[in-house]
Amino acid sequence: MQIPKFAFHKLLVLLVSSQYFRQASTAPLQLPNKVCQKAGVAILGAGVAGITTAQALSNASLTDFVILEYLPRVGGRVAHTDFGRKPDGSPYLVELGANWVQGLGTPPGPENPIWTLAKKYQLANTYSDYDSIETFNETGAVDFTGLLDEYEDAFTTFGQDAGYILTDNLQDRTARSGLSLAGWKPEKDPAAQAAEWWSYDFEYANPPEQASHEFTAINYVGEDFQYAA
Repeated sequence: MQIPKFAFHKLLVLLVSSQYFRQASTAPLQLPNKVCQKAGVAILGAGVAGITTAQALSNASLTDFVILEYLPRVGGRVAHTDFGRKPDGSPYLVELGANWVQGLGTPPGPENPIWTLAKKYQLANTYSDYDSIETFNETGAVDFTGLLDEYEDAFTTFGQDAGYILTDNLQDRTARSGLSLAGWKPEKDPAAQAAEWWSYDFEYANPPEQASHEFTAINYVGEDFQYAA
């Protein structure tokens, strides 16, 4: 089952203050001239989850926390950049992410709160029709969409295996190893590699070699099905 996805723009303004947004799009963050020696809560990452966590703590009058962020900006995957020039010489603003509101919610279940905000602020969006996909190779249009179905079959086994890792307290492994054990081995097939890029790299923003088997499955279940039914 494909979950509706809606491309949208400027989600960051809904989730962090305009001050944070200006910092994310210009100079690196200016840290206070002091060193944090001790904090009650350490929040790892200043992406949407980290900022939301900090907001929840602040709303509860808990201020003994620190956000640790590797990048010189806040927002995580939510970011933009300048690209090219308009006729007047000013740059176009290109959104780098986030790309989708995923798992909108099905009545009478809860609605995805991000989708609620997207509607409230009338963010421009386009429905992603995953039943209308064209595939190409170096010769032109070639239909290898069947490989997408083969990947999905392997990913179903991949998800089941991830459940055993969790319930039996087994050693985690890379997503690449998990896919290989599930029967998906695209190394010598460029078309299969393209199908994998569409299904995995494009979806999770990193290749299977750099990802956890267990937490890929947790991510998939959490984002696709929390608001799917």
